[in-house]
Amino acid sequence: MNTRAQRAARLQPEFAIDGLPYAFRTATMEEAQAFENQVLEKLNAGKTVRSFLIAAVELLAEALNVLVVQVFRKDDYAVKYAVEPLLSGAGPLGELSVRLKLMYGLGVIARHEYEDAELLMALREELNHDGAEYRFVDDEILGPFGELHCVSALPPQPALLPPGEADEALLAMQQQRYQQMVRSTMVLSVTALIAGIGAKQPSRLSPLGARNGVRASRRVTGRAFCYNAANPP
Repeated sequence: MNTRAQRAARLQPEFAIDGLPYAFRTATMEEAQAFENQVLEKLNAGKTVRSFLIAAVELLAEALNVLVVQVFRKDDYAVKYAVEPLLSGAGPLGELSVRLKLMYGLGVIARHEYEDAELLMALREELNHDGAEYRFVDDEILGPFGELHCVSALPPQPALLPPGEADEALLAMQQQRYQQMVRSTMVLSVTALIAGIGAKQPSRLSPLGARNGVRASRRVTGRAFCYNAANPP
């Protein structure tokens, strides 16, 4: 190998997928894990149903915003002058519900993710018009949360003795433990939903990004290994 070829080899990444160096994709995976940790931390900080739902919808909006930008052109000019105006308050994609429908319509998110996101948004909107403070174990909350696809199963309610037949301290402890179990289930389930949406790769899933197969290559024992992202083996 001549000097020029050696210099070029040092600049060429050993393995690239979708035109991106492997190191870049590793960083992207790390960012996805960091986002999941952020979602978990913020949802867990919501000690009331209201604060939990507010945080959930805000994080959902953040994840959808990232997806929308990825679906469209990614150069700085397009993002600044074409994509951002679409996402502004007065733009056609200014409303979260519209962005959600767009991502579902393009096939970026699955139906169960779309339905769960819609239900969370509807719950938050309902609480905006309801001044009552609900507990995580109230029927008004357990009912809708039981319909979420991301919730595999809510903890069963413990069999409590009638107030007159049980020690009040023990009864309060059982109720508190049950509420903590329900809240933890909700936090973990919604974290999985939002983190899953945030980890999507629209370039592979949407018809806009998958229109043309992107090829990646690496050298393996002197031969080129090719991978077609649109038609994986």
